[in-house]
Amino acid sequence: MTIKKRIHMNIIDYNTQDNKFYKVPIVIDVILYKYNYIDNIIISQLKKSAFIMSNNNYTNFSVSANEFKHIFHGRFNDEISKINMVPAQNLPNNVNSIYFLNNIFENFANLEMINVHVSENRHFSRLFNINNQSIIGFDYKIKQGILDYPKYISPDLLDILTNFIHELDLVEIRSFELDPYYIVSARSLMSKLNVLQETNPTVSNDVIDLIDLTYEMVEPKLEEDNTFLILKLDFPH
Repeated sequence: MTIKKRIHMNIIDYNTQDNKFYKVPIVIDVILYKYNYIDNIIISQLKKSAFIMSNNNYTNFSVSANEFKHIFHGRFNDEISKINMVPAQNLPNNVNSIYFLNNIFENFANLEMINVHVSENRHFSRLFNINNQSIIGFDYKIKQGILDYPKYISPDLLDILTNFIHELDLVEIRSFELDPYYIVSARSLMSKLNVLQETNPTVSNDVIDLIDLTYEMVEPKLEEDNTFLILKLDFPH
């Protein structure tokens, strides 16, 4: 099996920077390798300079996305500039953790927290077998995300949106002084959405638009990771 000269970006598509999916992730898990030179620098810099939360001797720890990004860019700014100058056809020979993490920071606009797992595997590989092709990639999972419906619809559709969510039979959460929101796993949401479409073949154009909007936000990556989703319905007051 030959290694194809392309990159499994997994999240990045430079032609769709307005992709609504990019606004969804708020918490992600990443794996960094202790015995990889660049990964070890990142791990060391985080332990040295970041406020981190850990209960397991730093084998697993969490750090705010903003702090991670600040430390990351401060340490690797020159390397990022050099990678950005590499022609697209030469990227497979130049990508590493710096490249992938930079793209995560550049694209996931609402990212709040990163959970880091430090692997001591000495024989790791960032090659993924996809359709019998070896693709260079970066191992991460989206743990939590937010579907911010009001960002994409007008206030006059709020009642229709609320009814749409009720039809999906999701769990409503209420807390003091806060507007209600809904929580659901990505797989459950897609399953409920499919049932709704099968049992209600005739729906209004507004509901069709809401269904399409949901599909735009919930790309297959979220289903694959079974991301915990928060559905936001309230408009700014």
